[in-house]
Amino acid sequence: MIWLTSDTHFSHKNILSYEPDSRPFASIEEMNETLINNWNSVVDENDDVWVCGDFFMGPVTNIEPILNRLKGKIHLVRGNHDQKNRMKIYEAHGIDIHDIAYIQYKGRYFILCHFPNESQEFVRMVIEDNSEVVWCYGHVHGKAPKGYVNGTYHVGVDTNNLTPISIEQIWSECWPQEIMTKEVQEYKDSHNTTCEACQKECGPDNRCDGFARGT
Repeated sequence: MIWLTSDTHFSHKNILSYEPDSRPFASIEEMNETLINNWNSVVDENDDVWVCGDFFMGPVTNIEPILNRLKGKIHLVRGNHDQKNRMKIYEAHGIDIHDIAYIQYKGRYFILCHFPNESQEFVRMVIEDNSEVVWCYGHVHGKAPKGYVNGTYHVGVDTNNLTPISIEQIWSECWPQEIMTKEVQEYKDSHNTTCEACQKECGPDNRCDGFARGT
């Protein structure tokens, strides 16, 4: 599974005052423990985790002990607080580092960047064909809208329960009609439309009224 997240700000004391609603912690240690536990509650060792910037702040000595506890293969798209003096530590832990990246999943492109959406012209410089694209970003913390909005998706922890979000969930929110189409077809395939019940309930499109009602 692929997971996306951003703006964990591990060990950043001031983030508690910047984001009191999403981080109501008495100490930075409590925040770090919550972020680690939430991360490991969804991520498996063989999963990929893309961090869209602002991974760690605070003392450099805190980085390795936390990295040693986080599951998954980590990829970092740098944010404005990812200082150069931390890059060697990340690289020593096998973390690859990018300024911007994109991944493909179920026929769609997901652009990964720390900052909110650029122009469509910029998107097409990254993705040259006309495939559908979602811009996944962080940076703005709790000020961002939750979920899919106009071709963008905020993956920061402050709008996602301080937890990484799966690319499958993002995909399903961006293209819910494909899930419905698949469910309808699976339902039709599993029902004999000539049976007595369906002869009474199916409409002209052979879609069972029971399914349409959600029963």
